[in-house]
Amino acid sequence: MENKIDKKWEQEAMGRMSQLNDQLTVCGYTEREREELLVRILLCFFAGDTGVFSEGAFFAYLAEGAVDGSDLAARLNRLFHVLAGHKSEERELGDFSAISPLLFEEEIPEREMDAALRLLLLDCQVIPWGDLSPAIFGAMFQEIMNQQDRREWGAYYTSEENIHRVIDPLFLEELQRERESCRGNRRRLTAFQRKLAELRFLDPACGCGNFLILTYRCLRELELSVISELHDTGQRVLDVSMYCKVSVSQFYGIEVEPFQARIARVCLWLAEQQMNRQAAELFGMIGRRDPLVRPVVIREANALTTDWAEVVRPDKLNYIIGNPPFVGARLMNAGQKQDMRLVFRDFHAVGNMDYVTAWYRKAAEFIRGTAIRCAFVSTNSICQGEQAALLWKQLAEGFDMAIDFAWKSFVWNNGVRSQARVHCVILGFSDASLSRRGDQHAAGKWLYSEGVRRQAPHINAYLVPAPDTFVRARRRPL
Repeated sequence: MENKIDKKWEQEAMGRMSQLNDQLTVCGYTEREREELLVRILLCFFAGDTGVFSEGAFFAYLAEGAVDGSDLAARLNRLFHVLAGHKSEERELGDFSAISPLLFEEEIPEREMDAALRLLLLDCQVIPWGDLSPAIFGAMFQEIMNQQDRREWGAYYTSEENIHRVIDPLFLEELQRERESCRGNRRRLTAFQRKLAELRFLDPACGCGNFLILTYRCLRELELSVISELHDTGQRVLDVSMYCKVSVSQFYGIEVEPFQARIARVCLWLAEQQMNRQAAELFGMIGRRDPLVRPVVIREANALTTDWAEVVRPDKLNYIIGNPPFVGARLMNAGQKQDMRLVFRDFHAVGNMDYVTAWYRKAAEFIRGTAIRCAFVSTNSICQGEQAALLWKQLAEGFDMAIDFAWKSFVWNNGVRSQARVHCVILGFSDASLSRRGDQHAAGKWLYSEGVRRQAPHINAYLVPAPDTFVRARRRPL
């Protein structure tokens, strides 16, 4: 029943944000201004539900304005001014304090808002914003994004179910087994918590940050289970954060769209606030943390023209995860074709490869000779026909990459109205020398098909449990 209620509220929240976007359009706000306003409003909704603001303070502040909404734009800007860290002598702003200059400093033009927008905002107080997964906020904004831009860049929201298909076999199942093996042993529990706090993750096509958000939440949940065993949960403490080691600063992203990068930063903070609330339920109060006090490294850049080592050094990284853009070989724009030529250099058949293959090539170069392990969601075309040989012959022979696990082709399901109608695969890969050096995880190959998992000695480019064979085009019959 709880899941049905959650899904109901998710759909309700998405509908409200879409209505707000439409009404802001009526009020004359540009797309860029609407994006900025909606991010800030969403953050205020969430802050009011998680103790960052006094309970109900944001909606009470909105309600005190003119019924016709004529002063709404000015009131919002005065509030944003305070949240950016500036002082105000207005008594009605006394319930608010600085959150982050990074999020609220930019001035938004005061266009003429109306009574309809004011009522829409006030009606949003019925939604339990603090209980929604921050991962759904990315879906909210993708629902109201320009649909043509989404198609051109191949931007698709990734559901939690599909993210788990990536992170569970890549690292989470292994961490869960290790957590169970530590039960009753304080020394091992302490070492395991330290390990969790030292793991580093990169999503080089992070979009609104869903992979990073869910991974962060899973690590915090593992850590909370350790804390509850190590410490007396019956003892109330002033600040339980002194027991928490896992932080958002362990997560790195690269995103070409500035608005999506901003969403990713905000949603990681929202996820941190939610997990802090869970920690507080164990022990009592938790010290208030402002957004982005801990650094969230989301680089606004084209991942294919960026040196990933400038974002996070390879010797500091453990995992690369993500869902790079879905753009077919014949559908790329001029800039994307140039990206492909840059990544694959003089490779003659680059025009026959999907855009996502460039992320595989970049990752292979980045992780060669390291223990970093990768997993990407991709269109299934990269493991079929001509592309399988074009891509994986390079990765296997040129970079010594091996497939560690794979989900065979499945229909994409992202849980939003603008459903992506594509067939996908998920591929986990790493430097093949890990297996030769006796890495237990890299040595165990797993194939997933329709929810069934089976072990394989080797997985080839066509996702078959067989040795590497590359089918190439021939000018003459065999």
